[in-house]
Amino acid sequence: MHNEFSEKFGEFYQRMSKPATDMAKLNMETFSRMTRNSNFLNDFLNAKKLEDITAAQMKLASTMGSEVAKYTQEASKICMDAASEAGKAFTDIVQETVKTTQTKAD
Repeated sequence: MHNEFSEKFGEFYQRMSKPATDMAKLNMETFSRMTRNSNFLNDFLNAKKLEDITAAQMKLASTMGSEVAKYTQEASKICMDAASEAGKAFTDIVQETVKTTQTKAD
């Protein structure tokens, strides 16, 4: 009984820990992409006119807006997959419990 519980809990943990791992990976990849484009500081420092500063701000906003949109899309997918997997895990647990209960009742 204890081994069966440990096995089932291990399976459940693996299924539920994947979204956390995926989010951590997404966070690191997004941060890496955002810092790779760090030449924005040079654009600001080298600005000679107000138009140059405005252009640098627009470039930064455009690039970061794109990164935020990509991040949001990926994070939403991870969350939706996690919800689906949690539903499957719950269904599996209920079905296994019903089976076990019926077998013991017989």
